[in-house]
This record gives sequence, C-alpha cells and structure tokens, in this order.
Amino acid sequence: MPLPTDPDLLAAALIGYQEMLKDIDARMSELRARIGVQPASAPLAEAGATKRSVSPAARRRMAVHRESDGRLPGKPRLEWLRRRPRRRNAI
Repeated sequence: MPLPTDPDLLAAALIGYQEMLKDIDARMSELRARIGVQPASAPLAEAGATKRSVSPAARRRMAVHRESDGRLPGKPRLEWLRRRPRRRNAI
C-alpha cells in the first residue's frame, strides 16, 4: 500500500504529530516534577564538559602494553580459542 503524497494530508498529519508531541512533553514534565528530577538545560558540550585528551607519554605506554600483550592493535585476544576443549566429532 503506497503512502499518501497529498500535501494537505501530510500537513494535517504533521500538525497532529506536533500536538501529540506537546502532550507527551507535558506528561514527561509532570513526571519529572513528581520525582524531583531537574530537566537537562544544556548538553554536555555546551555545559563546559570536554573530551579528555591522552598525553603522548601515555599513548606510548599504551602502545608498549598493547604490543607486549601478544596481539595487534584492534585484534581480539585468541587465548580462549587455544585453551578451549576440542570436540572429537567436529563436523
């Protein structure tokens, strides 16, 4: 069944969805008020939270550990595969 493409019908549907969204937002704010949660005023990026950076020395330590671990960067460890019990009748 193809979706309707009549612009008037689509505009009416959009208005209906916006009204439903307003109703849902009002209910959510009521629930937040009941449980005492403050609404999020600003996303983390706007609130001043920044992404932590890693120093070059820490990057070197991580690389050394990764290489000494016996695996390549981005590759999973396969020790569990070597240590698992083998099946006798593998198909």
